[in-house]
Amino acid sequence: MTAAAVVLLMLTTGVTLGQESQSSQPDSTVPPIGPQEVRTILLQEDGTPTASSFARLNTSFPELFSFTVCYRIHLLRFREESTLMSYAISENRDNELRMDHRMTGYKVSLHSRWAKTLLETPLNQWAHFCMSFDHPTGEWKIYRDGELTDSGAFPRTEESLKGNGAYIIGQEQDSFGGGFQRDQSFSGEITELNFWSRVLDNDTIRKFSSCAEEEAGDALAWASQIWDIHGKVKWVVRQKDDICRQQKRAFTIFPDRFSLSEAIHLCQVVGGIIAVPQTEEENTWIYNESKVHDAYCSRGQSSYLWLGANDEKQERQWVYLVSGEPLSWESKWRGDGPNGGTVENCLVMLSGTFPGRWSDIACLDTYSFCVPCEFETRTTIYLKGPAMCEGSPFNLKYMLGENVGGRPSLVGFLHSDIYWDEERGAWVMRSLKNPDAVATWTPIQEGMYPLGNQEWTLQTEVCGIPHGGTVNLTLSVCGDGMFTCKDGTCISLKQRCDLRVDCPDQSDESECSIVDLPEGYHISIPPPASAENKTLPIYLTINIIAFPTIVTQDLTFIASMQLRLRWQDTRLNFLNLHDDRTLNLLSEEAVASVWTPRVFFKNARGNIFTNLERGSRVEGIRQGEARPGPPSRPEEGKYTASEYEIVFFPLQIHTTFMEYDISLSPLHDTRHIIT
Repeated sequence: MTAAAVVLLMLTTGVTLGQESQSSQPDSTVPPIGPQEVRTILLQEDGTPTASSFARLNTSFPELFSFTVCYRIHLLRFREESTLMSYAISENRDNELRMDHRMTGYKVSLHSRWAKTLLETPLNQWAHFCMSFDHPTGEWKIYRDGELTDSGAFPRTEESLKGNGAYIIGQEQDSFGGGFQRDQSFSGEITELNFWSRVLDNDTIRKFSSCAEEEAGDALAWASQIWDIHGKVKWVVRQKDDICRQQKRAFTIFPDRFSLSEAIHLCQVVGGIIAVPQTEEENTWIYNESKVHDAYCSRGQSSYLWLGANDEKQERQWVYLVSGEPLSWESKWRGDGPNGGTVENCLVMLSGTFPGRWSDIACLDTYSFCVPCEFETRTTIYLKGPAMCEGSPFNLKYMLGENVGGRPSLVGFLHSDIYWDEERGAWVMRSLKNPDAVATWTPIQEGMYPLGNQEWTLQTEVCGIPHGGTVNLTLSVCGDGMFTCKDGTCISLKQRCDLRVDCPDQSDESECSIVDLPEGYHISIPPPASAENKTLPIYLTINIIAFPTIVTQDLTFIASMQLRLRWQDTRLNFLNLHDDRTLNLLSEEAVASVWTPRVFFKNARGNIFTNLERGSRVEGIRQGEARPGPPSRPEEGKYTASEYEIVFFPLQIHTTFMEYDISLSPLHDTRHIIT
């Protein structure tokens, strides 16, 4: 394949110029541009964090009072702090102006005072940002893609933003012009960085964002800036239309053969649907990017790509497979149009004699072709499991990236990737910060992707798991409140362990223990009380059901009753508790692994028996809202505050009228006895 198989349409064109420099690159090498092109500065294209890549402004930075700064960025990776730009005026004043695009939000520092927002910066697509500051009032405003997203005010000051300091793109200065750290660096592109010595109004910023109007900054204009670039930094030329369009539709081509049902499932588990081009431009791009695989994908036939539409309900009325809505556009067909009648109701793309044209085909799983998936927005793929402890070299979040080894890769939000290694015949997960941190998964058959729950082998020690150890990890698009089936399908967490099969592979009803024992838990040690030197409260409820036998001459009776004991063990975590308590029963194995009160029953005849031997069950009782489980668990779950309750039903007590007595007395170890 000549280009990446994953692309945003707004980035399909552009010529890369310039070269990496180990020291500095004079401004004379800045590439020329045409009337519909812009220059951008590209930093850390390979994603590896480094403290040696940056661009330093050689143009004098002006003194500013009120100002507006706007720019466009294409963020490739987050860093722990992701500093786009920093401005220092002395050794001890290194945060005079600083802008961070972090996973946790967008932050701006002015005179070391922070404007903190939760504004998200999108990955792998162009975005337009502006920040304005009104000096007399201290008011600041932040815009993304032309819309006001946040505002606030700094403490009022007479001080200006002084000029002639060190202005750096791509690093945070811990000292004047230096003190860089790799985890405070920037990976991505920036262009059209302009400063105005006034506060721009909302309408003007909106027009700049959409490229409806252009105006060079009167304080600092992008076209007239001179930069020294260092390390993994280069100049790139982009088409103006590509950086201005807010096009978010994306495509990924999977160059392996799938049946129709397999193709639907694959696109679903990566967060998309089988693609149907909506314009001639999209149709041409999909064909050009996949035609190198047409012989393999088609097995010698002219059909080689599934497309996500059919005309099963009404002949020649093509609708999307998922939504059932009519297609908004149709490509050129082979011949005069679909000709398979009611027998051929599925849609494919052709190669060979009819390159890029459409045709109908029977909807049979005996056919297998390659598949393009489409996404209205880029989806996040989450990695969960025991190798994802705090400090793990692997990322928690990924998105589909460029082809590596002939298949789409998974690019980490920060600094690790998952890709196909042709030589190993395995999927490899590798850290860019620590290249020795590697895990591999070898599929059992050709064309499998590492989605769902799979067993990975570690090539180095990670999270206490030794080199060569295996660990189950889950890769899926299932977010908060969702459960990942073993095959990658997402269902609601409420459907987990509800005695109904919802996953295609039935994995939602396996391993349904609701108790998660912490490390160091001992069954012989009672739960802690709510306060020091207090006993654990255990609540007793007795419901008399019946007196099946009363013998008055012996002054004896038999009482049938229900007894409930309720307590809380704050050491335990509880997974996926339901409001319906009958779904929260602990298994015999779970009951045997947790602490329970010792309860004895004694009657007038001297018979004694204990609590968990006769007709009892242990339930978990949900208390309050659930919280997400840690990413170190391969299966999603929600932790819930809970109490236990032992229910005895039925019990029969043989006693006399005179001697029958029930009481609850605490022991020194907070256990309780009923006599």
